[in-house]
Amino acid sequence: MVIIVSMIVGLFLRLLLVVMLPTTWDGGTFLYWANLVNNGEIPYRDFFIRDPVYIYLIAISIRTFGIGLPALSLASVVPSILTVPVLYRISREIFDRLTGLVSALTFSFAPAVVWYSTVFDERSLMLLFSALGMWAVVRSLKSGNKRFLVLFGMIIGSGTFAYRGIAIYAVTLPLFLAFYHYRSGFSLRELSKKLVLGTTLSWGTFLIAFGSIFLLFSATSSFNWMVSNFGFSGQAESAGSFINAQTSISFKDRIFYVAVREWLYLIVPASIFTATLLFRRLSHRLNLALGIMMSSVAAFLVATLAWRTADPLSSFGAYDPSNLFLCSFFAFLIILAGISAAAYHGVSRSISSKGSTPIGWILPIFWFASTAVLIALFGAPLVNYYYYFAPSLALLASPTISQAIRQITSSANPRLLSQIMHTRLPVLFLTILVANAGVTAAMLYTTPMSWKNQSLSSIHDIASYIQARTSPQDEILVGNPAIALLAQRKTALGITELQLYATTGPEPFVPVANDPFHLFPNVTEISEFMASGGVKYVVADQFPPTLYIIGLHPLWKETFLTNFVLETMIDGAAIYRYSPTWDLSQHLDAVVAFNNSTAYSYTYQAFVDGFGHLLISSWYASLQTVGGTILSDQVLFHPPFVSGNSYIQISLPRNKYTNLTTSFALADGAVGKSNGVSYSVQAREGNQQLFLFNRLVTMNNWQQFSTLLPTGPDLTIVLTSDSGVSSSYDWLQITLTLQR
Repeated sequence: MVIIVSMIVGLFLRLLLVVMLPTTWDGGTFLYWANLVNNGEIPYRDFFIRDPVYIYLIAISIRTFGIGLPALSLASVVPSILTVPVLYRISREIFDRLTGLVSALTFSFAPAVVWYSTVFDERSLMLLFSALGMWAVVRSLKSGNKRFLVLFGMIIGSGTFAYRGIAIYAVTLPLFLAFYHYRSGFSLRELSKKLVLGTTLSWGTFLIAFGSIFLLFSATSSFNWMVSNFGFSGQAESAGSFINAQTSISFKDRIFYVAVREWLYLIVPASIFTATLLFRRLSHRLNLALGIMMSSVAAFLVATLAWRTADPLSSFGAYDPSNLFLCSFFAFLIILAGISAAAYHGVSRSISSKGSTPIGWILPIFWFASTAVLIALFGAPLVNYYYYFAPSLALLASPTISQAIRQITSSANPRLLSQIMHTRLPVLFLTILVANAGVTAAMLYTTPMSWKNQSLSSIHDIASYIQARTSPQDEILVGNPAIALLAQRKTALGITELQLYATTGPEPFVPVANDPFHLFPNVTEISEFMASGGVKYVVADQFPPTLYIIGLHPLWKETFLTNFVLETMIDGAAIYRYSPTWDLSQHLDAVVAFNNSTAYSYTYQAFVDGFGHLLISSWYASLQTVGGTILSDQVLFHPPFVSGNSYIQISLPRNKYTNLTTSFALADGAVGKSNGVSYSVQAREGNQQLFLFNRLVTMNNWQQFSTLLPTGPDLTIVLTSDSGVSSSYDWLQITLTLQR
């Protein structure tokens, strides 16, 4: 009943946080993929994917409950809850019933476990598979039945398609089996036989389970393509891309520091149990044991302070809470270390009792160490990688907590002062652990995190806006594909992982080479598709940073700046609309502005130099009127403040516009105070001049000039403003549009 109730309450807490907390673009990608599966498309052949088991679970969920983020959350939340009884069974097998209950309750309610299980990704499913695999190992040790090693291989082999990193447990299992059989007193010959048998059974069934699924997808896609993604070929999603050392040591220390903040209340009791287990033969030498512990704590303090030498990088999940939480963390770090040292002898007494160490107690350490190897293989650390430690850390922490509970409940008469004094340290120890967990929960809930910052309402607002302004066949370019899916629109050219383009390369740039199914269009194809009007809207997500990614590729950037205009902002996200006409007032960021004396930078819809001199602006507040009015597409084009010319240069690669129209006038305030301004428009194809228009502007009524443009070649249009020795009254107002 305790386990069932904890699962129900834990499920409620997780679903509550799903509704209340922001989300990330990862979840939108998974939701979009799952919808493709429900529409009959096959992973690896029709769309690129990482780990399909999780996606198929989401597909089942949205088919049952409808397309939406709540249905997506079930594929992460439910596996987290199902891990609870598995941990109970493991802990009860290797420890006892009370420790099993503590393990289950810890995993149900530990703040960091609850928080990370609400992130929409496959990690909770991976933890369920790994827990089931470790349960099979425990059952094999307890019963001597080798069939459980067969079950282990099947679970981990299948789980590799839920999260490929789980294969590390199959790799490290022979080391644990060798240690187990050695400690069991077998001769070298018997040990070798048992090790070979155990390894053969576990690895054999692992390869059968993994290979069957691998070949199944290979039959519907390509064997070489599957090998390139699961092997060490260096593809964007292959194992090889993870085994690198590009991230600095100082920044890895920072990530470690952030993780310690979140998991301290489990790290401390887990450290006590591990230290007791490793030094049980020295347990009667209390001073030595305490010395080892305090030295470890000192080293731990140094490690957690090392983050200050590194700059924060939000892409790895590092974040800075308020000073209140930082001070609380360091206070808990010191207080828990002191209380742990004081309570060490009493809390660890039963663990340190005479007799041989139960071999099953080593399993959580093996689990934890194997997970550490997995994380170490990732060159680019993420804070949520430490979530992988959650089940093994819960197991390691539970014996210390359960022993403290036993000390408290073993008192025959808790009213006696002597009994109260006897239990004061365990009570204080557990109280501080609970307090630390509570503060951690508050920190996680209230701290803004740039890597998890898209609210569910914002996603729905943007999707509703786009749906109302597009037709079902239209496509949009967006970082979070959930926006496209909820708007019932397609992503541009099927791109669901825009972040893969977040690097430079030769043109045409392809993020994943040797793709037999052309799942990744190159930058040239994307640019041509966008220029043709195939993309109706670009949603400027921040994670992944859509505009930054576009800006990495000159052709893509030029296409975006030339063809899309800012339409609106929704909850901080800029929404750009495809425009078949080119209007200078909407594309100032796509031009180059300079004069004979200085170059100008574009800020706040205006080009100004380092001295604040204004050259060109479409900012309403800076515009002067013509005939008492300001046009919606009107631009201020100021001559230089010294003798010379001011220039606006417009580049049009593969020009698709057939007509150029410009209107021009002096502003009302300049009439009678200026001798007029010379305004010219020149179009060039390479070094060849196509036409030159030149006019002296002296009136405050609009004049207009139009001309035809050749389509196809790369054109350069230069606007020039000159008034000789200028004054601040030369307010030339212009409009310029290009039409197809």
